[in-house]
Parts: sequence; C-alpha cells; structure tokens
Amino acid sequence: MFPRDFFLDYWNPALRDEVFVAMPFASEFTPVWEEAVIPAVERCNLRPFRVDIRKVSDSIFVDILDGVAHARLILVDLSPVSFPPTSLMRSLFSNASQNPQFPNGNVMYELGLAHATRQAEEVILVRNHNDTRLLFDVSGVRSHNYPPGNLGAASNVFEGLMRDALATIDRTKSLQVGKAVQAITIDSIKLIRKYWPHSFMIYSKNPDDDMTDIPRSLHSATTDLQRLGVLHGTPLSPERQFSIDLTWTEFGNAVVRALGPGVIQGRPDPIAAPPETV
Repeated sequence: MFPRDFFLDYWNPALRDEVFVAMPFASEFTPVWEEAVIPAVERCNLRPFRVDIRKVSDSIFVDILDGVAHARLILVDLSPVSFPPTSLMRSLFSNASQNPQFPNGNVMYELGLAHATRQAEEVILVRNHNDTRLLFDVSGVRSHNYPPGNLGAASNVFEGLMRDALATIDRTKSLQVGKAVQAITIDSIKLIRKYWPHSFMIYSKNPDDDMTDIPRSLHSATTDLQRLGVLHGTPLSPERQFSIDLTWTEFGNAVVRALGPGVIQGRPDPIAAPPETV
C-alpha cells in the first residue's frame, strides 16, 4: 500500500499508548532492544512496538505505516550498520580496509515517514556513537547519543528522552487547546452538544443537493471544527461518494472537555465509556 493512500484512508484520530521503535534488526542490536528500549518504554507506562515482534496485518509495510501513524511516540535508532566493503564502496573511502558504516536504510525510510506525518516533538532520534557522520538529509536534526556498552545507562537515556517528549507534547497541546477554545463558535457548541463524542455522517444524494443528516444551520460548524483539528473527516466508499464520516480527534476531545462541564453535561465521556457510531 502506498503511504499516501494509507494516511488518507486508514488514519485513525486516536493515538495508542505505544512507542513505535525503528531500529536495525541485526543481532548486535538485540540487547539494546531487550535490555534498554523495552524497560525504558514500560517505565513510561507505554508499550514498545517493533514490526518484527507483532503483526497487525499480513504486511509488515502496513504495520510500519500503522505504527508511525498511531503510536504516541516514535523512537528512531540511527546507529550505523556495517556492510561488507565492495570495490565501489572502497573507492569512496580513503581507508579501504575499514568497512563503511551508514544508518540502516529501512530505519531511514521509517524516519522519513515519521517526519512527514508527525509533530517534531513526537519523533526521537538516538544513535550509539559520534564517530560517523549522519547522512546529509538528517544531519541538521538533533539526535541523542546513548552508550552501547552500558545498557542500563542507555535505558535511562531513552526514558529521559521519552519523558521530556511527553511533557513537551502536553505543554504544546495545552496551548493549542486554549487557542482552539477561543475560536469556538456558538454553532460549534451546538454541534458538540448534538453529536459528541460519537462519530456521525453527512451525505448528499448528488453533488448539487444540500448535505443531509445534519441541520443546515450547523454545516459551517463542521467546517470550523475540521479546520481546528477537532473533527477528522473521512470520505466513505465510492458507492457513497457524496458522504463523509466525521470523527472527534484526540485533540478534539481535549478541546471539548476544556469548554467546561456545562457544554457536555449529559453527554457520555469517551474516557468513561467507549464512543459509539450513531
């Protein structure tokens, strides 16, 4: 599946309490994964996810896309991997007896997906030494060193980075929520009172008709809430091509709660009860 198709059609507004870990699968990294990454993630009350240990589909590539899209944090290990030197590679290095070392290609691809689709504070870059230069495209992005020979210390580094990232995300989210609350309109509040926290659909029998299943006076409110990131719209199947399914995002739930109990009085909170489709 092409990444753009996945993020358009299968993106879910709710993040999972996971850390998607992009790192080489080489045996030399197994201790780092088992003794440093997993304990650090679990101490942050999150679940570690690496595509070689769990499959949510028949395709590892879809698992990668799903993990990048829906994990709360992305941890990327840019540590270099050795390759047997070839005549072409030898010609690129002054020391022909030394194997060239580069970040793993699969890891770099996953990093590219994360940088294209996630906020900067959600993506954490680490590597195990400074002796090799990063590739040009990521050389200007901050990465953090961890000691490969001391897995306990490495685990502490990972935990500290993840806790800092989560704290930064919370502060940023709080500022964004406050800004969104200031932009809420009366019609938006009416729409929230009518539908939150359930997903709902607006549709038309043909493109020239008015949208139905929602009062016309609230049509502009759906646009306003989508623009704010409170609602996420997903076009439905080609057979229902003039219909859109609207879902409250995780950010949207935070905005609704920030409006105060008077707005959502009598509405079920998805924290206490899972949302249902109406």
